[in-house]
Amino acid sequence: MKKLKLFAACGAATLGLTFTSCNNDDYKFDPNYEAELKKSQFDVAFTQRYGEVGANQNWGFDNIPCIETQETRASFPNSNEWENIYKLNVPKAITQFEADYVYNYFKNIESNVRSIDLHYTDFFVQHVWKGTEAYKDGYNQDVIGGDQMDYIILDEDHGYNFNSTTNLTNDGSMYVMDGSTKKFGYHNSRDSKNHYEYLCLAIDVPGIGVGYYVGFDFYANGEEKNMQVECDGIYTDWIVKIVPGQYGNAKRIMCEDLGTTDDFDFNDVVFDVYINYNEYWHGNDFGVITLRAAGGTIPLYVDGKEVHEMFGVSTGTMVNTGAGAERPAVQWRFTPKSANPNDVEIKVVKDAVTYTLSAPTGKVPYKIAVPVTVDWTEERQQIEEKYPAFKEWVKDANKPFWK
Repeated sequence: MKKLKLFAACGAATLGLTFTSCNNDDYKFDPNYEAELKKSQFDVAFTQRYGEVGANQNWGFDNIPCIETQETRASFPNSNEWENIYKLNVPKAITQFEADYVYNYFKNIESNVRSIDLHYTDFFVQHVWKGTEAYKDGYNQDVIGGDQMDYIILDEDHGYNFNSTTNLTNDGSMYVMDGSTKKFGYHNSRDSKNHYEYLCLAIDVPGIGVGYYVGFDFYANGEEKNMQVECDGIYTDWIVKIVPGQYGNAKRIMCEDLGTTDDFDFNDVVFDVYINYNEYWHGNDFGVITLRAAGGTIPLYVDGKEVHEMFGVSTGTMVNTGAGAERPAVQWRFTPKSANPNDVEIKVVKDAVTYTLSAPTGKVPYKIAVPVTVDWTEERQQIEEKYPAFKEWVKDANKPFWK
């Protein structure tokens, strides 16, 4: 009975107090109660701010239509598949201005600039620049490095139908599914070897924005003198652009981690989720998560992966919300439980308490699902400041706040 009295006493406390204030020798810490208390505090604050939730409001969590495919791991140079089959948002073609700007950027960078890492599984590769610089082989004969690069290497995989010596089809673009950007290389026809002399950079191109570009430096080290060419440390013999794939019928999930009850920016974690799930045949089920931002400063896990760790920052560092670090998006694949992105598990750990972020129909949400074209907020920018119609959407699911 004594323990029951303690629960009653704490339940009657003001919402600003946590259950830890009730500790004594007779009380054993109950993380489930603590988690529910955090949610109830958030629920009250949300309702006071935005009003009662509409009974049919499911917060955008609907099944993503399945696309019938024959395989999931391949290079797809055929642009008809990109939009018609996979509903991809295809990046714009490389302009001459962009190509010239990026070439000059690589040409004039300091020698101590370090390569950045990209973590994509589904992505576009776009041709930017074919180098024409001449090298000398072991016989002192001219060798055009760009002409010797047969095809691109993506981690350890051959990027089919994509090389630097042709004009390339489809505006010089290729799409890769279930691939890797762990490292980049090229196959060298001069010595018949794969080489990994590359530099990956984030470049802010005027009028276009920040993009991720990979420049290659030609090198050959075969047995014969005509197969021996020293590299020059300038990564302009071939330049490509890497763009993470964005499936048009994916969902963007924007979350609150319940760390506070006065901040409703819904950017504590932002990620896109694409699901290809067949209810009757599971031979080709797959999902792609693209982590976009992390505005929270407590441990938060999406599909079992801590989001700050995935961005390569400390837990207390905000990412891509205008108040901390800027990082490229991070992708990984997962096996979906259903066609509904609501089933992607999102967990938060705070003060030794673990709780799951949910979005129950007709109740206060801790996450919302929107089209991938909807921008997330800046840090400490309330969602209704960026989207004044948000309050109406809370009441009526038929009035999307982003339109």
